[in-house]
Amino acid sequence: MDPSQCSVVVVFHPAPTPFLIENTENDDHSIKQPEYAAKLESVFGQVFYHTTLVSAFDRVQHASTPSILLIDLDNTSSVTTIHDDNDDETVYSSSCSYSCTPSTALNDPRLALIRNSVCTVPDNVPVIACGTDDNTPFMIECMHAGAVDYLLKPLPMTVIKTLFLKLHRCRPDSKMHQVASFLPSSPSLPDNAMSAASTLCSDDALQHRIQDIFSKGNRFTQTILDIYASPSIAATTTRVSGFRGLSGERATLLKHKVSSWDFNPFDFGHDDLVYCAYLIFEQALVLPGLFQLPISQDQLYDFIIELSGAYHDGNPYHNFAHAIDVLQCLYYFLCRLGLLSFANNPQDMNHQQQQGLPQHILRPKDIFALLIAAIGHDAAHPGVNNAFLINSASPLALLYSDRSVLESLHSMTLFQIIQKHGLDQIGGGPSSPDYLEFRKTVVTSILATDMAHHGDYVEKIHAQAQRISQGNFQSLDDASCENERLTLCSALIKCADISNVTRPFLRAARWAELLVQECVSQGDLERAMGLPSLPMNDRDKIVLEDSQIGFIRFVALGLFQSVSKVLPEMTFTVEYIHSNLKRWENRKSASHDSGVGSLTEDNDPLETVGCKRRSNSLDCHTNAVEVLRKRLSLDTGYHRHHAAAAAMAAAARRRSAGSIPECEAVFHKLPTMPAYARIDHVERESAPAIDHHHHHHHHHHDYEGGPVFCQCTIQ
Repeated sequence: MDPSQCSVVVVFHPAPTPFLIENTENDDHSIKQPEYAAKLESVFGQVFYHTTLVSAFDRVQHASTPSILLIDLDNTSSVTTIHDDNDDETVYSSSCSYSCTPSTALNDPRLALIRNSVCTVPDNVPVIACGTDDNTPFMIECMHAGAVDYLLKPLPMTVIKTLFLKLHRCRPDSKMHQVASFLPSSPSLPDNAMSAASTLCSDDALQHRIQDIFSKGNRFTQTILDIYASPSIAATTTRVSGFRGLSGERATLLKHKVSSWDFNPFDFGHDDLVYCAYLIFEQALVLPGLFQLPISQDQLYDFIIELSGAYHDGNPYHNFAHAIDVLQCLYYFLCRLGLLSFANNPQDMNHQQQQGLPQHILRPKDIFALLIAAIGHDAAHPGVNNAFLINSASPLALLYSDRSVLESLHSMTLFQIIQKHGLDQIGGGPSSPDYLEFRKTVVTSILATDMAHHGDYVEKIHAQAQRISQGNFQSLDDASCENERLTLCSALIKCADISNVTRPFLRAARWAELLVQECVSQGDLERAMGLPSLPMNDRDKIVLEDSQIGFIRFVALGLFQSVSKVLPEMTFTVEYIHSNLKRWENRKSASHDSGVGSLTEDNDPLETVGCKRRSNSLDCHTNAVEVLRKRLSLDTGYHRHHAAAAAMAAAARRRSAGSIPECEAVFHKLPTMPAYARIDHVERESAPAIDHHHHHHHHHHDYEGGPVFCQCTIQ
């Protein structure tokens, strides 16, 4: 962040002119600018000049960039009243208590001006006073009145260049971002809300109370983000200083990777994952209606960097790698649907689109909103699920009334970062219809990832498929078109969110292991806190193969089959999911008494896992419990079972014998998951053979064999 991204709001009173023509209006548009105006404008992005506090306060309250309030105290010593926008003469007196204020200072209108400003503007807007009065007691009183600094005029350029540092001093304890530790102060009210309140309400106290609520709302939001979205190590070591170009060879490689269904985020470090995201957005921003958006390379790059910092490296599953995996998956879907070009083979979309297909209900701005939702859909995820937050009566669950708790947190975090980096200016700004429509698409898409409502969404998608088959998808009115569009967006992001079960098997298996690790870590916490815990979170009961077989059959398969009916281009995912289901069943049948099979037992020459690890987030899974304990301020006495050590020792022996590559050893670090802990639902002699070359979506719920452990509650 630099001064060019900040604003200065100047309050000053021009020196009285010797001759003034009567009936000449003297408003903010005709005022003479102060002598230091040119210097301010050469350093800061925006500079505004006001002669009334009311208009200056309104400007600060609705500022879209970090702002400083600069009060010029000259020409006010003889003024005892300050005129507001309603021409009411108001004598500003002290409304805040400050120590060391002599009686003479109480009557000084300059100090009253400072006090009133400090008590009105948001806490993250520094109030700076300036003037020619170099009297030491007076300068001290200005500081006592609440000014963060007093500057002697004339203002030198060296002082003006360092004014923006006062913004950082206003948030000394902020941990959201080390480079720019503030949030924009723009409230959620429309621009004319305060003036309308002043006109309609005779009680000024209501207006001031509402202003106070919205000015303090930033502190409330910042507190939540400080708790749940403290930046990761990888993100804080990457300086937010604008886009840095890639070498041609590296860019070609990454374009090839993001264009492949065999995309593997574990092959890349943090910086490469950021560039993968950048390359994907670059493909979208060339679409008609998007290329003219006011989004610079630096702006987009810095947005991705900071968003990556909102993901916790300590989470085995819900980390930045998962966010990029979902983003790439959704991008791949859009390319297969003909809505975007593959990065390694850019084409003119106007020449390859076949009009009249269901996917063409999506406009370029919907595509951009979907990609934004994908990369931010799990921002600030704490590593535990909604059930844990609700059962533990966490403040977050109370705040969101137990409804889509995490999804609401993800959406709020994402939009704070969007606002901070100026992406809320697309479409005409936060109050514009285009932006509100963009926000609705993003929020709706993120809320759709709440697996508690999975069945409802599958029914909606199935109903959409029926409408399409009956020819009811053409000639829709505006309301119906919006509903169909949002349903389609929800379907696509839901598929992307759980797409790990449709990836090539070794990719799917690796994600499954990481998810189980996060589940059992939560189970350890639940046991330590005396909370109810599901078998899928119990490291003594969870069976990896069973969890995947159950999740595919009872959760994922129905979704992908329904979406494939709406979008036939998605049928390839159903083929992959059937193949992976068969592989999991083969692993289950061939598993040892420990319940852990080898991921390489099928000897598939086409599927290999790269040995290069992504980042810290995938290297410390055995410490996930400790990470969560620190985050929740818990100190438990729970110990690992002896079975865990036995399983790890067995894996080490197999690795030393050469049967397991070093890069795949992570799959055998989980504690033993005994098959005898539950009823087997695969090895029943009475279970009918399943032909995986045909679809059985009408019968997959008739699967017999007792309870199934699935991943739906953690997603």
